[in-house]
Amino acid sequence: MTTRFRPLIIAAVCCAVLIAGVANPAVAGERYFIDFRARPGVMLGHTFIVYGRLDTDGRAIDVQYAGLYPKDGGKGSFLIAPRAPIRGGVAEDFKQPASISYRRRLTATEFARLTATIRRVQQTEPYWHLLFFNCNDFITEVADALGMLRPPSLMLPRDFVAALRELNGG
Repeated sequence: MTTRFRPLIIAAVCCAVLIAGVANPAVAGERYFIDFRARPGVMLGHTFIVYGRLDTDGRAIDVQYAGLYPKDGGKGSFLIAPRAPIRGGVAEDFKQPASISYRRRLTATEFARLTATIRRVQQTEPYWHLLFFNCNDFITEVADALGMLRPPSLMLPRDFVAALRELNGG
């Protein structure tokens, strides 16, 4: 390699590092978490996640909520979904109290994989279906991205979170 290309290569590497830092919200040295939660619902309940950073005392900060919902806002989802899928999406979850919660601390790399998975599912706007792609299936995608063991998705949300905890030594 000639010395005249060396500055161009160094500049390209620096740009790549800067771009990667902007695209990745996780910062090395920061502490992150994810809570897998379930709450009672109209019929079966709901599984969702809460994630963010931890301060030096271990308190959650920059908290975000996400769950998979039918985009009809629940106006007939349980009547239609057993027969036909409904356009779904990942949205900030209602901040209702959970009946069960399982917290895991995450590294910066795991947090980056988590946020990338949430963005990917948000962008694909999957179809929600009571049996084939529901709130538990969204959580299985998150668990897969984090390299976790996961139970089958066809469980009641409370049981699903309890099984996820048991499988992963929580």
